[in-house]
Amino acid sequence: MRTLIGACLAALATAAAAHDPLPDAQWCSTGHVVEAGAFAFDAAAIGAYVDCLDHGGCIDPVLAGVCSLRSCGNFDDDYGKTTRLVHSYCHEAEQPHDLTAGSDYGTVRPIVYGPLQFLRRSHHDDYRTAQGVHGVCARCDLAQNEAPSN
Repeated sequence: MRTLIGACLAALATAAAAHDPLPDAQWCSTGHVVEAGAFAFDAAAIGAYVDCLDHGGCIDPVLAGVCSLRSCGNFDDDYGKTTRLVHSYCHEAEQPHDLTAGSDYGTVRPIVYGPLQFLRRSHHDDYRTAQGVHGVCARCDLAQNEAPSN
């Protein structure tokens, strides 16, 4: 599975370079990448999430306390709104982790497979929520030959 996800990351890295929403080459380099869930959101789901954020009914776990929906720059276009939903969804699959230890174990990164307009460098101009979005949430787990330290 790590090879498949790694191949997808390499194939999409060029298209995603504008904001690099994918993990860098060092993400989970000492761990084992596993699929923690798949997602496929249509325009209605994206719109419902944005409305919930906009009206204060939802808290964005990724940007909580950093900015509001209207004060995060590029997050106000269709690409940005959808990106927030995808990150929020995948955030739910994270496991407790300590980033100060220099480890990615337990962290999750979304990998978007489509539509193509979402993956282009010009995604802020080309992507529309009506196109939906689909992909997987990739989680960094301990390498299979590594035992957790207690």
